[in-house]
Amino acid sequence: MKLVASLAASVILIVGAVVLYFYASRNDTIERSYQDAVSIVRQIQQLDVSWSMETARVESDPLADFDSLAAFIPRMNRLTDELSATIRPIPELPVDLSNEVNSYLSAVDAKEERVERFKTSYAVVRNSVRYLPLAATNLLRLADQGTDPRLAPDISRLTQDVNTYLVTPSEAEQERLAGELAALRERSVAARPQIANALANFIAHADVLVARKLATDAIFAEATDTDITEQTDRLVADMEFHAGRAAQQARFYELGVVGTLVVLVILWGLMAVFRVVEAPIGARARARADVAAAVPAPGDARASVRTTTTDEPAPPEPVPAAPAAPVVPATAVVEVAPTPPPAVTPPAAPVPTSAEPEAAGRPPAAPGATAPQPVPAMARMTPEARALHRIVSGFLSGRLSGSVRQVLTRVDHLQQSQDRIRNAVGAGSGVLGAGLDFDEEFETSAAVLTSIRGQIDDIDELAQRLALFSKQRDGDISYELVNIERCVDLACAAVQADQHATVTRTIGPAPDFFASQHDILLLIEYILENAVQSVRQLSGRDGLIKIDVAHRNEDILITVVDNGDGFEADQKGSIFEPFYTTREGALGIGLPSAVYLAGKYRGTVSANSLPGEGTVFRITLPAGVTAAGGG
Repeated sequence: MKLVASLAASVILIVGAVVLYFYASRNDTIERSYQDAVSIVRQIQQLDVSWSMETARVESDPLADFDSLAAFIPRMNRLTDELSATIRPIPELPVDLSNEVNSYLSAVDAKEERVERFKTSYAVVRNSVRYLPLAATNLLRLADQGTDPRLAPDISRLTQDVNTYLVTPSEAEQERLAGELAALRERSVAARPQIANALANFIAHADVLVARKLATDAIFAEATDTDITEQTDRLVADMEFHAGRAAQQARFYELGVVGTLVVLVILWGLMAVFRVVEAPIGARARARADVAAAVPAPGDARASVRTTTTDEPAPPEPVPAAPAAPVVPATAVVEVAPTPPPAVTPPAAPVPTSAEPEAAGRPPAAPGATAPQPVPAMARMTPEARALHRIVSGFLSGRLSGSVRQVLTRVDHLQQSQDRIRNAVGAGSGVLGAGLDFDEEFETSAAVLTSIRGQIDDIDELAQRLALFSKQRDGDISYELVNIERCVDLACAAVQADQHATVTRTIGPAPDFFASQHDILLLIEYILENAVQSVRQLSGRDGLIKIDVAHRNEDILITVVDNGDGFEADQKGSIFEPFYTTREGALGIGLPSAVYLAGKYRGTVSANSLPGEGTVFRITLPAGVTAAGGG
């Protein structure tokens, strides 16, 4: 019966282990699919940045062709197809993530459409830019031979105004030039045919430039915007969140498989040990049964029975030939012998109450001899039983030791999965986290894992660094009218930018605004220091740093561009995290501090980079906003 129950429990455990292994493999596959999708999205982002840069190059080069822009289309289509093929087969794909992927793919398609619109519009504008000077030169040559002495000066002035409009287009200037061209068209009616034809050619090209320049600039801005980059950051954060959750579930299922196998091994081991220990117990029971069978029945004249209890020795008594049926206490020692003539039995030695019955085959104790002491269980085993016991014990200890190592390995995986989920949730996935108390789950699991791994020193070091990072006291800082140009000069001097690179400054008109000069100076210093460190290690080319300050749409924009090594696309989400650094000896708190200082004034810090070519940091500060809690 015990064997049947053990087999049934073993079957249940094996089936449970198989089911848990299936779910663990399934979640591992889901995690890999999410990670593959993240890699494809990062490639799309990198290709989008390159596409925008190539579009800008074509727009600035009058002789560039459009073949380089068309070459991006098949590469982008291949990546979008790979993304669809990777993300859509994922089991139980969340609806919100599916919608986000569809929106992302639509944005990529819109990018291709905007580039095509830019090519069509810019081709017409660039053609007119190329031929307008030729048309003006031909018209001036004919105007000198005509009867209208004001035609040549008017054409020269109008050509110059159109060229100025192309540099700084505006709606007011567009309306004014359109009126002058309409007046010039009316004057061409009374001109000689040859001059009228030249005027018509000049007016046609000028009309194209005046009418299309603003629209072409708007299309160019759409073709080179950063919408895909921003959507990429959100999509990657959400997919990494789901990948981390799938990884954590897979680790839990794997722990379940290990635990089930450990229970199964323990069950089999206990059954083996039980059978080994049960063998001598069964032998003793059979021996007691044999002794009981040898006791004669009442009235048997061939045997006599003498009993000795654990009380004091009894005096010798004669035993009649036909005694009554004796009562044998459970703790008595029983002796059986052939029936002699009636005789007196000598007293037997007292036996301790704890003495066990004699084993089968052992001779009875001699009169007056001391009763044998209890024998340990291992000593009572046969040599074969003792060998089997050692084998089972060694097998169990080895398997349990291996299982412990596997459990510790899975704990490490759980810690890594928890870190990935924490980063994804911290990246701003608010919709996915709605209704779930992640903080409580993280604290509980972190406490358990920390007690297992014992990483007290690392946690203490992290706490000290976090304390250093948060020591700044805003209440001790004074506020005043801050001049951005002065802050840029002071920051360049503080980080010694001119000693490590060629620094160019373009300072546009920017208003003074109410803030802490200490804050703004530190903010610019952190960004400049990062640029200086990037160009200091360059080999084969000189370091260049460009600083631009502009006032646009009630915001002050500070742009810092360097030609250093830049950073990879997958590092973009990490460079603003505390203590993240790729330089030896650095603490990794400069860029996070810059984000903190900009956030005090409701500003932002953003970055874009191409590995090996450089990095662009942009600080945006609202000109009319002071720090929260400031004076």
